[in-house]
Amino acid sequence: MARILLIEDDDDLRWALSAVLAKHGHLIVDVAGGDDAIQRFDDAEPDVVITDVMMENGNGFEALLKVLDLKRDLPVIVMSGDEGYLKDASRIGATHTLLKPFDVDALMTTIDELAEGAGIVGQRAAAFR
Repeated sequence: MARILLIEDDDDLRWALSAVLAKHGHLIVDVAGGDDAIQRFDDAEPDVVITDVMMENGNGFEALLKVLDLKRDLPVIVMSGDEGYLKDASRIGATHTLLKPFDVDALMTTIDELAEGAGIVGQRAAAFR
């Protein structure tokens, strides 16, 4: 199980992704924008960050740069409907990118690989939301 900070301004997509991730045993902090994510970053203690790129409340590129500044080795998955943005995110330092719409199984496989690679095993002591 991983602690995931999910940054997505589309309420329906954020809710759906949170539900799927939680169903697979992950602990989720979901926020509507990059500004909110940075404010909650320390409390969230994420193992993985998943962020959209284009958002009204602080964009994903800014969030990616701030997250990497706070914790350089933290895996960050960037999602977007624009392949150009995904290429830019990779150049900036995103660990993985996902083109929207994406297969949820692809997201789950990516998270599982990141969690396994980081040695995230078993449950964390405190759940959060």
